[in-house]
Amino acid sequence: MAKYLSFAILSVLTAHGTAADPNSRSSVTDPAGYDPHDICHRDVLVVGGGSSGVYSAIRLRDHGKTVMVAEKQGRLGGHAEAWVDPVSGTAVNIGVEAFANVDVVKDYFARFDLSLTYVNHDSSRPYGLPELPGIYAMFSPPLPGGRLITNVYYGSPGVLSDDEVKADIVGGLQRYQEENGLPVAQPEWLAFSSHAPFNLMVSNDKVADGFYEELFALQGCRNTFYNGAAWHTQDSSALWKFTEYYILPIMLAAL
Repeated sequence: MAKYLSFAILSVLTAHGTAADPNSRSSVTDPAGYDPHDICHRDVLVVGGGSSGVYSAIRLRDHGKTVMVAEKQGRLGGHAEAWVDPVSGTAVNIGVEAFANVDVVKDYFARFDLSLTYVNHDSSRPYGLPELPGIYAMFSPPLPGGRLITNVYYGSPGVLSDDEVKADIVGGLQRYQEENGLPVAQPEWLAFSSHAPFNLMVSNDKVADGFYEELFALQGCRNTFYNGAAWHTQDSSALWKFTEYYILPIMLAAL
């Protein structure tokens, strides 16, 4: 029996099973309407090549499944992105900065023989967490020719406009310059990328009314499985754990 791909808005879904009524297929979904060379057969279609989608695709391959990833942008990674120096072509990370010190993260990086640096942002505060809103990481990546740029990471527990964030970053940089005997200068913005909102939540009343029960009831319907920020949180480390220990077992059981 033929297997067709089903599509969903969010990340992971299986390409297993057939359409319920072959007579109701439109020309768009009917494989007979396409050249056989234009049809791909895979065990799983991953819709979205962000952090969750890429992790899911790699782990499914590790389990011996064939995978296709559909991504609307011209690159994979989602919030993992880089600014490319137009002079030297050097890539500077302006995306995901921190990962949790958990086994899933360490195993994932070890799979690609990548090392991790362990950082305690502020040893004077509980759990080493910096005070927010504010700058929580700042460094100067080396560029050819001795040129100097400053890469700044900023976080906030609430919603701030881009202008508010930029103003606070500039103020923080200028305070650092002044306190360290450096000339106080107005920085030039080479790139600015917002990864907000970080925490998407529903109200307590919606949770009590069964929002998540209804959401998770969709898992596996029509051989489609979901992950991503709406299903857990907008944090790569947490999403990889969610994928590894919840999504993958039920997906693999259905394949």
